[in-house]
Amino acid sequence: MILKYTYGTSGSYSFTEETTAIQISTAYEYDSRGRPDKQNQTWQINAYLQASTQAEITTAINTLVSALSTADGTLTLYINNGTTKSSHELTNCHLQNVDYPEGTGSEYANHRTVNLTVNGYADITKDDDIVSFQESLSLSGGGSRFILLETLNGTPKKFTQKQKTIYRATQQGSAVGKTDYPTISAAMFPGQEVEENPRVSKNHTYNEMGEERYSISWSYEFASATEFANTSPSKWALTAVEV
Repeated sequence: MILKYTYGTSGSYSFTEETTAIQISTAYEYDSRGRPDKQNQTWQINAYLQASTQAEITTAINTLVSALSTADGTLTLYINNGTTKSSHELTNCHLQNVDYPEGTGSEYANHRTVNLTVNGYADITKDDDIVSFQESLSLSGGGSRFILLETLNGTPKKFTQKQKTIYRATQQGSAVGKTDYPTISAAMFPGQEVEENPRVSKNHTYNEMGEERYSISWSYEFASATEFANTSPSKWALTAVEV
């Protein structure tokens, strides 16, 4: 098996087949709906760099580390012909550690042992690119409203100010996408909005792996003279709306 790292527009580094050992571990991430969202991999590479002189060893180390330090490249394990890919490939690579575990014998005389840890990920295809989604509904009003009046002597007195108050509802939600801002949910009680359009906030950030994240949040305010219908979460008609 032959290991190669490609990066940038044309950069490439090939590990020596006979003196390179690889260990691969895989972990999966899931989105807020429990769907597989990303495959994270860690490759432990043990490289045995051989050279005739210490100067050549230094050059070999610098060439290797320089190549692997160029982030977002791709590690590919080829079968012995060097052109046919195996099932092992790691994209969006980031070099995490470089270790030199040996320091005795002929180390740095005619070879150098280098251990590298490289992390990367591959997105898993889904119907959408939403990482997380949540929405809530809060209700108030409809009952009587009371006030307390202080008296000159004695305890405050409770009086009914209004027999019936306005029914109010607040619909709030947020979602995070990978490539663009997700569309927001439609109003749960159309025609009963206090304002025609919802309040919307957007935020474009990067996570620790340098991946883009598009966050959006929204809020609707509703008012009604009668009680709101269909307030059970299972009955919400969350139709997406472009904003």
